[in-house]
Amino acid sequence: MKKILPFLAILVLLAACTPGQQVSDADMSTRVAQILTSYPTETIDPNLAPSPLPLEPFSTQPPILEPTLTASPPPTGTPTKTLEPTITETATPEPTGTPAGPTVTQTAPPAPAFTAPATDPIGKLGSPASLDPMDSAATWNWTIGPSQYNTMEFKDGAMLMTATSDISGWRLAGTESLGNVYIEMAARLDKCSGSDNYGIIFRVPALKEADRGYLFGFTCDGRYYLKMWDGKVAPEGKMTTLINYKKSSAIQPGSGVFNRMGVMAIGNRLILYANGALLEEYRDNTFASGYFGVFLNQDITPNLTLRVDQMSYWKDPAP
Repeated sequence: MKKILPFLAILVLLAACTPGQQVSDADMSTRVAQILTSYPTETIDPNLAPSPLPLEPFSTQPPILEPTLTASPPPTGTPTKTLEPTITETATPEPTGTPAGPTVTQTAPPAPAFTAPATDPIGKLGSPASLDPMDSAATWNWTIGPSQYNTMEFKDGAMLMTATSDISGWRLAGTESLGNVYIEMAARLDKCSGSDNYGIIFRVPALKEADRGYLFGFTCDGRYYLKMWDGKVAPEGKMTTLINYKKSSAIQPGSGVFNRMGVMAIGNRLILYANGALLEEYRDNTFASGYFGVFLNQDITPNLTLRVDQMSYWKDPAP
């Protein structure tokens, strides 16, 4: 699998570095730092199992329906799902000359309602501090348009990020710097395969530099991971794997399938969620606060497209 290379995009500035090129401090200071195009050497945390799980498609689907995504009002509790309509079938008697009997009505049982897991943060956090319905770039001051490695636009009520290179990259929201926070994104990959992946980059200390932070990702085949990027480590930056790729039945795999991805950062606690289900907690105090955004890594599928229908964040949450 190709290694993930962060690519940063922010409110007003973008920058790019050629993969493998050593970048001096002087060169870096003259470039727009929102796009990181060089790929660092990953360092696997010695406490983690080094071997990723197989990439065969994960067939078990959790009982999770696509979220209802609306611009207003913001979610105030556990989301509800609309049940399938009742199906009524009327039996037609065969023409045997015998008077037909009474009409037989069969009512199909309703589809089971989605029940959010007890660990679902939005069931107890109330209204978010800020919600972006992804109707336009203006809400959170996203930087749109093409770059050397991807393009971003807002269309049909969604943010569309499409890879134009196999170099991965991200764009940051022009919001406030956040300390203790819960960030959630409802998104899907269009046509995807295997290790194609996307996610949330968070606790980026400097918006204009955008060269450090954590990356929480989902793969097309239903795995998750947590990494840490530090672009200030000479000569080309350093990517450290904190949680190696793991499969989870809480993540819905495949093309065109929505997932709710959430990360709660409280002090040194980094708590990861998929569709409201608790995945894992990792402790690291390298970055205490910062900005956040969205990243995309075209690992297999050309022109990989991510659709983000909604993002929200809650300040000072309780797990």
